[in-house]
Amino acid sequence: MTMEQICQSYHMGLEAIQNLFMEEHLKSTVYIQQLETENKQLKETVASLQMEIQKLQATSQKNSSNSHKPPSTDGCKKPITKSLRRKTGRKSGGQIGHKGYRLAPVENPHHIVTHPISLCSKCQSSLEQEQTVSRKKRQVFELPSTKIEVTQYESEGKVCSNCL
Repeated sequence: MTMEQICQSYHMGLEAIQNLFMEEHLKSTVYIQQLETENKQLKETVASLQMEIQKLQATSQKNSSNSHKPPSTDGCKKPITKSLRRKTGRKSGGQIGHKGYRLAPVENPHHIVTHPISLCSKCQSSLEQEQTVSRKKRQVFELPSTKIEVTQYESEGKVCSNCL
């Protein structure tokens, strides 16, 4: 219905306007019926497709362990195994507060190797004449064929008089 048709019907009188609206109403009713039948057909199609999807999913999840299929039809993939271990919520590795175990240091090692510091790491000046302030000790236990030989490594710590 265009504006031109409405104006022509208006000038022709009340009966022409009524006829125009009755025609439009009839067209709308027919169009609505067509849409309703199309909607019904589409719903039926969707329902049948959903049933088909369910059937396909059920058959695709079958293997030799849950159906009568032979193992040769399973393919080469390894089956995904589900862990029986329950999650605890903790991170993996050593937990906070757990006492660690290690070899106790020996009081009299067989060898002591000292790594002297000769230069300052900041200004590169000589530390030969400076007093040793601290030592870091680390022991390595080696198992020779006959006896245990313990070597103690000591690294010196000195304070540079130029950097003070």
